[in-house]
Amino acid sequence: TDQKLTTITAVKADLGIVGSDQDARLGELIDQYSAAIVGWCDRPFAMETVRETLFARCASNGLMLARWPIVAVTTVSIDGAALEPVDFVADKVTGIIYRSGSTIRGEFWPAGESVVEYRSGYILPGEPGRTLPHDVERAAIMLVKGAWFAAARDPALRSEEIDGLGTTTWFASSGAAIDGMPLEVQGLLTGYRRQDIA
Repeated sequence: TDQKLTTITAVKADLGIVGSDQDARLGELIDQYSAAIVGWCDRPFAMETVRETLFARCASNGLMLARWPIVAVTTVSIDGAALEPVDFVADKVTGIIYRSGSTIRGEFWPAGESVVEYRSGYILPGEPGRTLPHDVERAAIMLVKGAWFAAARDPALRSEEIDGLGTTTWFASSGAAIDGMPLEVQGLLTGYRRQDIA
């Protein structure tokens, strides 16, 4: 129900804001930039239960799921036949499921239709037992702060000298125009971005 990658309290602490007059605006910015991060990384971060169907044309070492980290795998079936829990093992960090068990250890994942029901994602900031990595939250805070300061001035302005003709220096922090994500934020998020494998 909540997709926010940071909290109003955390953003206010970073901005030095006291009181609740700006909470509504900050909440809107958190929603907007949390969605921007999810879009740029091409994956959700909030913990959800997922039923994923995958079609493989040939056998492979393992079955790569679309979401990670895996919290728990509920059911796995191959071409309609349910696997027992001892028949597979999940690499929870990478989101890959392998065949395992005393009789099929090391066996390739077969071609065909695989259906996996699993729970994946992180407990978000502000919730008990939060597990979202802090660098993801820092990226969200940085984007919100940039938008907040941009309302009053250009956040890319580094320095301005008003002596003589004047000199203005700009930060070159924006990513390519195709994605518009600041480079410093990209550095925090690149490890969480979903990579498509052809």
